[in-house]
Amino acid sequence: PENTNQLIEVGLRSQRSGEWPDMGPEERLIREFVEELEPRTFPSTQDLAAHARRLDSILHPESRPQNEPDRVLKRWAALEYRMFRAVEERACGDMVSAGFDTVEDFVAVANTVLNRRKSRAGNSLEHHLAAIFDDCQVEYTAQPRTEGNRRPDFVFPSEGRYHDAGWPESNLVFLAAKTTCKDRWRQILNEADRIAHKHLFTLQQGISGAQLDEMSAAGVTLVVPEENKRTFPPDHREWILSLEEFIELVRELTSR
Repeated sequence: PENTNQLIEVGLRSQRSGEWPDMGPEERLIREFVEELEPRTFPSTQDLAAHARRLDSILHPESRPQNEPDRVLKRWAALEYRMFRAVEERACGDMVSAGFDTVEDFVAVANTVLNRRKSRAGNSLEHHLAAIFDDCQVEYTAQPRTEGNRRPDFVFPSEGRYHDAGWPESNLVFLAAKTTCKDRWRQILNEADRIAHKHLFTLQQGISGAQLDEMSAAGVTLVVPEENKRTFPPDHREWILSLEEFIELVRELTSR
């Protein structure tokens, strides 16, 4: 949201000047987290995601992922993004402010920043989903090996069951996780041959009806946070699952 971004930007400008305004609990926790880091260092994607969940548990002590997985996942993702931006500003802000000697220097730094952002976004979503599944006591394997040494994001109930010829294909579930779909959703179609119907979790909102039709025709069901459903065309919402609905489906299909 615009207001939140403005608060963070104010905080970052004050951080560079050595002064911090009176902030709310979330901004203070982010500030404390950033100040504990070594200068010009980035936590690993897994560590940053875990820290975001830890801070969220402080801000929302009564909230449990198993009770409201859709809302909790969105909070985790949003909080981690704000944390990442604060870390990024601390690590790179002075260098950007100082300017660059050549265009090549600028391009090199810009590429590093953009690649780090892309890598973090995709990996952190997987970490948060895994934490949700753990709290909901859903059995899964993350990054399992399938045919051709492919590694889908999640297989339910496990990699072992996937390779067990005696386990029915109808009792296997596939889930890919992508912050945005665009045309990359087609990459998931051949990641697990035993599971013809695929599920894809995304935070992207407002995907067009035409693209949703393509996904459905290819055997892909979209999974999104419950409140994001309203951003999709009304005539497509019925077959889009919330995260909570997907978890219930997994429990139903994988229990024998």
